Amino acid sequence: MKSIITKIVSVVILCILIFIGIKHLHFNLFDKIFSHKTIISTELLSEEIRDIAELCSMKYYYKDLVVHGKPKPHTGDYYMATIEGELTAGINLDNLDIKRKDDIVTIKLEHAYFIDDSDYKRKVHEEDKSGWGTKIDYNKKKKWEIDRINKIKKRISNTFLVKADENIQDIIKNLFINYDLSEIKFEYY
Repeated sequence: MKSIITKIVSVVILCILIFIGIKHLHFNLFDKIFSHKTIISTELLSEEIRDIAELCSMKYYYKDLVVHGKPKPHTGDYYMATIEGELTAGINLDNLDIKRKDDIVTIKLEHAYFIDDSDYKRKVHEEDKSGWGTKIDYNKKKKWEIDRINKIKKRISNTFLVKADENIQDIIKNLFINYDLSEIKFEYY
């Protein structure tokens, strides 16, 4: 009985030593047999990104003053109004291109741009009861307001649009965190 137990223990110890030896020889047979790696296609990655398109947008709220001309005694057009609204920056996902090589994914997309100008609110400031602010043609007033919004866009575009690009990259990286990807690279058209 002792010899049978000794033989069984010897076989078990021998099997353990062989297992450890194979493991230390970097023979990844056991990793290949017992591990499961999820293989995802670029089509699935593209679909995932398109599903989060709305999350990839950022909003900038503004409130500013539109002033055109000089007040009395100036006889030309004079207009002053407060405008407020929001600008939305995002990306166009129609030109999205995803390439995968092993565990590295390269995503090529456009830079963020201003998607939408919301309808802005306007409050006209009048100097006196003569109504100097209301006698000016509506189209002129609208043009001055749009010019002011374009100046705001130009002023914030360097910082706000760069921040929108970074935000989009963070959202995409967080979306793919559960996939077996070693690196996600971004390229721009």
